Amino acid sequence: MRKKNFDKDAQDKLGQEYFQKGNLEKAVDCFKKNLISTNQLTSEEIVKYLRNIGLCYLKMNKFKKAQKYLFSAIEICEREDLHKHKASSLQYLGLTYYWLGNYSKALEFYNRALNLFDEKKDKAQIAALLEMIGMLKKELGDLSGALEFLLKALKKKEQLGNAISIGTSFLNIGVIYYSLKNNKNAEEFYQKALNSYQEVDHKHGIAQSLTNMGNVFTRNKNFKRALDCYEQALEISEMLNDKFTIGNILNNMGRIYQKKEENVKALELYLQALKIKQDLGNSEGIILCLLSIGNVQIKTGEYNKALKNFRQSLELARKNNNKINICKNYKFISDVYEKMENYKKANENLKLYLELNNEIYNEESQKKIAEMQTKYETEKKEKEAEIYRLKNIELGKKNKKIKKQKEILQKANEDLRKSEIKYNIVTAELNKNIGMKLIGNSDSMNKIKELINVICHTDNTNILIIGESGTGKEIVAKQIHQLSKRQKNNFYGVNSSAIPESLFESEFFGHEKNAFTGANNTHIGWFEVANSGTLFLDEIGTMSLDQQVKLLRVLEERKIVRIGSHKEIPIDIRIISATNIDLYKKVNLHKFRDDLYHRLSTFVIQIPPLRQRKEDIPLLLEHFVKIFGTLMNKRINKIEKNVSKALTGYDFPGNVRELKNIVERAIIVSDSSTLKLKHFAIPQCEDTIPTDSEIITLAEMEKDLLLRALHKTGFNKNQAAKLLGVERRVVFRKMIKYGIEKEEK
Repeated sequence: MRKKNFDKDAQDKLGQEYFQKGNLEKAVDCFKKNLISTNQLTSEEIVKYLRNIGLCYLKMNKFKKAQKYLFSAIEICEREDLHKHKASSLQYLGLTYYWLGNYSKALEFYNRALNLFDEKKDKAQIAALLEMIGMLKKELGDLSGALEFLLKALKKKEQLGNAISIGTSFLNIGVIYYSLKNNKNAEEFYQKALNSYQEVDHKHGIAQSLTNMGNVFTRNKNFKRALDCYEQALEISEMLNDKFTIGNILNNMGRIYQKKEENVKALELYLQALKIKQDLGNSEGIILCLLSIGNVQIKTGEYNKALKNFRQSLELARKNNNKINICKNYKFISDVYEKMENYKKANENLKLYLELNNEIYNEESQKKIAEMQTKYETEKKEKEAEIYRLKNIELGKKNKKIKKQKEILQKANEDLRKSEIKYNIVTAELNKNIGMKLIGNSDSMNKIKELINVICHTDNTNILIIGESGTGKEIVAKQIHQLSKRQKNNFYGVNSSAIPESLFESEFFGHEKNAFTGANNTHIGWFEVANSGTLFLDEIGTMSLDQQVKLLRVLEERKIVRIGSHKEIPIDIRIISATNIDLYKKVNLHKFRDDLYHRLSTFVIQIPPLRQRKEDIPLLLEHFVKIFGTLMNKRINKIEKNVSKALTGYDFPGNVRELKNIVERAIIVSDSSTLKLKHFAIPQCEDTIPTDSEIITLAEMEKDLLLRALHKTGFNKNQAAKLLGVERRVVFRKMIKYGIEKEEK
């Protein structure tokens, strides 16, 4: 007897573990074994196993099987008067009818379950049911009623504090606003849902949020962002094997290609989605796919086929009493008859559409929705204000302690900075880091070191560093900063070429909260960040003339003003700028301001390219080998002599940066403690120039490379993306671009 009890408990525990890990088929096997092999089960245990099996089938989208077990559980509950178990079984049963599209039946079971739950004990279940009822009302065309229930559910969920559950409410409220064509509010709630799901890495919720955001972007005709959202969601859904969501995404992607007039591609995606929805028995999904297919057929002139699909869709929508989809079908059927010049039937269906549309989107409903949203936002702000008030009281109590601790820390920090120990530690750490040390004993490098020692003591002199890409201009700038009196303060590097014209002032000077649309918080600009320190402006020659004027004004006045403010902020800063182009030539061509050039180039340091100081290559080689060997935990004791010779014979157009990358690659592929020439991928100069007949287009080259990667990986898009060094969605887009179909194994 003990052995049987032990086996039952162990099997139950194993089933729960499989369920949590998402291995639903094995979970079902465990629960079924307990039902079949154990005779001495209580009614409550039998109900529990039946309900768990039903829930597993529900999550597997096998709705008919789920209903079979849930009905059995409810029958026992009614006979044995097990109210709580009956409530949860009714809830799951309602969910099966919801996904099958029978909304009236689903609403019946949800209301029965709601009456059985205890308001005090079952807050989470009640919140979930309110949510489900809200979504049912949406499908039945009662949008104001839907929002009312969803906001009630959200209020309860916020009290419970479950991020996944709150994310679901945000997502569903967004759906209501999307149905009302309120794109701004829809996107806002979808983003809130995405944030909640990402907080706990809930992948199914992330995929749903991305899919719905893609719908908003599609409606706003931002197809690029929409496709990006869909591709991310599709990748997650494929990983989860979530066929329901995959079907939705394929249908939505088809809509984009339809809007782009790529009807063949759109129809292909719609038919894939329809097949998935039919396999799942998802009535709502079938309706939407049929609508999509019918719309493509209108565009291609296949009016009879379109009419057939719309009528099939209308029949399903009527069966489910789905007013919104009934309304859509009337409109599309009217459009088909108009194209067929059957104006009588077109007018009849248009009249039906207008009557139902007015019922769903009437003014009273819109007003009620706005009132509920305002009420929700007001309650939320009041709660936040109360939280902030309590926090301020708590902070006020701790303020004296914090102030005292800050004074102690400041004094200790100053003493530490002044100490020789601190200096030695910092120096050692700098020498460990790649790119924090000037390596080389050539005459040109020794001259640069002398110039650094001269200029580092003058803390206000602006410096211009000239040199090709990869020569180490930022390293020189950091060395100057570390040796100057400003070393205790920030060194901040900015790539000038990466700053869009529209963001220049915001990034450099900062902005106040609400200074412009999207400025949700005060932003500190780079001049303030680097105040009392050093601001390094790389690629200074790429700045536009308008940007140059604004930069010059700050250098002359030594003051900045944030966007949205009138308060001047004084700055004490040293500017070190760098360029890989002939800046003086740009001055002569009137593409760079003469006065700004002279402001920036008070002291000039010219860094020679590596090909002009090849005697430094062996030292740099040893330095990078030591660094990367340590980082990769590889012991390199020896470097073959021919390696140094081969490297010295190469011109290094990418300079020190290219040498660093070559050495890093060699350490990665090395298979012994000796670095050999075969480990180094040293580019070879080509002696011949290809003829016109040998040249192919970039597109042909890209397509050929993509095909090679796909064939090598058996058309696994994830593996192909890794092989090509790009993201999966890039591979997906390129396959569509070049018409590459997935190869079946």
